[in-house]
Amino acid sequence: MKAIIIDDAAQARKLLRLMLAELPEKIEVLAEAENASEALIQIKHYQPDLVFLDIEMPGKSGLQLLEELNKESLHFETIFVTAYSQYAIQAFKFSAVDYLLKPFRKTELQEAINKAKEQNRLKQSTARLDSLLNNLKTDHNQTLCIPFNYGYEYLPICDIEHLEAEGAYTHFNLKNGKKLMVSKNLKYYENLLCALPDFVKINRSYIVNLTAVKSYRKEDRGTVVLNNGSVIKLSPNHADDFLEKLSNFSM
Repeated sequence: MKAIIIDDAAQARKLLRLMLAELPEKIEVLAEAENASEALIQIKHYQPDLVFLDIEMPGKSGLQLLEELNKESLHFETIFVTAYSQYAIQAFKFSAVDYLLKPFRKTELQEAINKAKEQNRLKQSTARLDSLLNNLKTDHNQTLCIPFNYGYEYLPICDIEHLEAEGAYTHFNLKNGKKLMVSKNLKYYENLLCALPDFVKINRSYIVNLTAVKSYRKEDRGTVVLNNGSVIKLSPNHADDFLEKLSNFSM
């Protein structure tokens, strides 16, 4: 893969070059840039496969650079190299855009490049960056990027009714009745969605969107009734978390 490194710190660029040189696969660094204006010229000229991008730089930020590049319809994978806030990191995860949190290890760099190779095959870098920029502009992540063999689907989070585990897979049940099966386990989506106020895990196999809950019944150790008529058992292990979120949600 042909790459460009964009970071205002010369030492950070040098360290990344050295780490890339130690990896088993060949990553050819075509150019470096220390600011967004310089990076714009380099990217248009070299048309790389991969861009390592710092976010906070003097002048235009890395995100402002991406917004400008999106208009040019240039296609490359982006790996953010950042010391950004936890909220932004969550936005990267929701949008399936990879990142390296400074300081990072060689193993983390290798994993990010492996993901970039796979994402490059799916040819949807622009759509994922659009999703990221949209999520970063709002107070809460609004779009969840879901991987499939053919690419990605971009799902408004408010459209999710509940998620159901099936081994290494997760079934997404949407409010319009549509169902999607995704080759990631429920734990992965628990880490993403249950950080939001509207989502809560109610037993080992189910995560529900509280906006889709019709009622909660205390009998039989607790059951949750959804707007579509589904009745799901509430596990004692998850009851406190569910009732706390439900209480806060109702306020």
